[in-house]
Amino acid sequence: MATRKFVRPSTATTKKRVAKATGATDVRLTAERLGKMSAQEIAKIPPRAFANFGPKHIAMISPRAFAGVGAKQLSMVAPRAFAGIGAKQISMVAPKAFAGIGAKQISMVAPKAFAGIGAKQISMVAPKAFAGIGAKQISMVAPRAFAGIGAKQISMVAPRAFAGIGAKHLSMVAPRAFAGIGAKHLSMVAPKAFAGIGAKQLSMVAPKAFAGIGAKQLSMVAPKAFAGVGAKQLSMVAPKTFSGISARQLAMVSPRTIAAIGPKLS
Repeated sequence: MATRKFVRPSTATTKKRVAKATGATDVRLTAERLGKMSAQEIAKIPPRAFANFGPKHIAMISPRAFAGVGAKQLSMVAPRAFAGIGAKQISMVAPKAFAGIGAKQISMVAPKAFAGIGAKQISMVAPKAFAGIGAKQISMVAPRAFAGIGAKQISMVAPRAFAGIGAKHLSMVAPRAFAGIGAKHLSMVAPKAFAGIGAKQLSMVAPKAFAGIGAKQLSMVAPKAFAGVGAKQLSMVAPKTFSGISARQLAMVSPRTIAAIGPKLS
């Protein structure tokens, strides 16, 4: 009986088989071809194929087509390729797909592109991925989108990135999310931005985090916001920082809290 000789399939044949199995018509897609694809077609591209995409490929995908991108697909995109994504494209990505984005990928997104991100999308980003966000990127995020950020996510943001946060941004952050902020984070926030913090938000900040607040920052906090400050929190504020506090602000602090920090006020 004759022995059948094994013939290794060609690379082209293998690609066709993979394409047929996944429902895609081609594994290697040109930037031009991607630009003509719909959301439904993008959704059928196997995640591993996204590893071959560069900035030009991503830039060519229409905003509407980005609605078809999933978490597994995004997770396979090389960080450098994220430089090609724009605000309109980001705005069309399904919130659940953001679970596939990592810190290195986020670090490569152009600051202006962050204008397209929304609250639901931010809420789906893994806490570790927030380590990739920079000050310029944060400054471009719409204030309302900050409503989606949580305590664990905030805790992972690099302190220097907090320099990009404004008053309107902080005003939209949920009070419970402030539990994730630290002293180094607060030390980097611009004084003017402190005007956006409210009483409920301040009440959730860990006492040790108050050590990062300076006199100029403290002076910008709205008097009514001081109603949320407790004795343990103020006990952590550096004595020299109290030079920034005003009579109107102190008037909102409870008598018990005043009594506890009395020596620092003298």
